Amino acid sequence: MEGGSSYDSLPHDIILHIFSYIFSRLPLDCVFRLKCVCKAWSALISDFEALHLKRLRETSRGIVCLHTHRDSPDSGDCKISFEIRSLQVGGRFKTLLKKEVFRSNMYSRYWSIGQVHSLGGLICLNDGQDFDVFNPTTGEFASLPPCPRDAFPAFPDSRRSVILSGFGYCPLTKQYKVLSIFHYVYGDVFNQTPLSGFKAAIITVGRSNSSWRIIDIPSSYPFSNNITFCINGTFYWLNYSKNQNQYQYHHITAFNVSDETFQEIGLPPQVDMRPSKTLDLAEHEEGRLCLVDFVEHNGEHLDIYIMLENLQWEFRFRVFFEDFQQYEYDASDSYPECVSCLRIGKILVFSGDAQRWYLYDIKSKALEFFDLRSTPPNNMFRGVSIFEESFTPICRS
Repeated sequence: MEGGSSYDSLPHDIILHIFSYIFSRLPLDCVFRLKCVCKAWSALISDFEALHLKRLRETSRGIVCLHTHRDSPDSGDCKISFEIRSLQVGGRFKTLLKKEVFRSNMYSRYWSIGQVHSLGGLICLNDGQDFDVFNPTTGEFASLPPCPRDAFPAFPDSRRSVILSGFGYCPLTKQYKVLSIFHYVYGDVFNQTPLSGFKAAIITVGRSNSSWRIIDIPSSYPFSNNITFCINGTFYWLNYSKNQNQYQYHHITAFNVSDETFQEIGLPPQVDMRPSKTLDLAEHEEGRLCLVDFVEHNGEHLDIYIMLENLQWEFRFRVFFEDFQQYEYDASDSYPECVSCLRIGKILVFSGDAQRWYLYDIKSKALEFFDLRSTPPNNMFRGVSIFEESFTPICRS
């Protein structure tokens, strides 16, 4: 160390061990500021960062899940609790975030709120109205400003209905983005009437002067579900069309956050030609978008297609559900959760009866399970996201 410290005679590993013990008990933002002391401190703290991340990742399975709970199940006005937990080695869960909000006129809308997204060590929580972004490793937390809403004086009970949301990263600008797609409606949940077309709202995370940009979507196709994926600065989601009173998947919409342009991507021909299909999107471990086709004629397997750089599709895997039948698993009940772990090459199988997660490795066909009975009662499972600890900052200049 500079200045002829008595630590100079100690091996670097011992020095790092001593200071890591001290640093791990301090707020990380305070530790990071010590880098400015001198070059030796900067090098020491950089070594601590690498060691600290290594230890965190060795004890984590890289999966976070979201649960919600409301205190008055039979009332439209209620307090809703959100809890994000991380799956650890050995099967236990570590709570990363708890949040409580009060909502009015919820009723059946409660069953559709709550989404969790994760990217680059940051986690984005959509509580059905607002967005929070936080880094559980550093403890940094930011609530995004509310998205402005249009006024409809003739319809005082009008509200903004969020169809889907997403959390992504633009490598060109090195910025994180939150996307929300919505339209305005009035009436109750089961008999609502649209007041506007679909719009996209996007905001840059971590800038003090950030505000939502509202963009008209040049498509009248409805949205199939609330799942989006952002890969290399482009958000993707599924659209469907109505044909003879039946809804059919029509195409995939791509939204580039750099130039804010939209593009339609066709489905694989062998999928598109079938009149009835159940599809979902996911991110493959190669960092490519993949389409998951839950083949319905026998309900016996799913097919996975990878999108190539020329926007063409290549068939990659077929997974048979017979491997999961012994666990009383019904794939049709949880399509999004099933494919949410493809980024790490696995399929997540949730058994409500056994209260277990099963992780199925596509290549090795290995199956492991995790007990969920420690989950608080009456909690609603809202899905999972892949997560890896990092020191990625939220606030930027």
